[in-house]
Amino acid sequence: MRTAIINLSLPKSLLGKVDKEALKEDRSRSELMRVAVQSYLDRRTAWDKIFAYGDQQTKKRKLKPSSVEAAIVEVRKPHADNQ
Repeated sequence: MRTAIINLSLPKSLLGKVDKEALKEDRSRSELMRVAVQSYLDRRTAWDKIFAYGDQQTKKRKLKPSSVEAAIVEVRKPHADNQ
């Protein structure tokens, strides 16, 4: 894997948390940051796919935002009653 060196500015309090977590996980600061960035990008990609699917289905079914909201409320209602 080819790498590039970057400069990154962090508040000291956040850097302290990064260092503490890196020590706890027996990782270097750089490795922890690589894993954190990759995790963020993976989650972001997953959410982008979810929203794209929702947009696709909304257009396909010719739904309006209010119809979607009403459907969500209906689906969630039984779950809320069980809690």
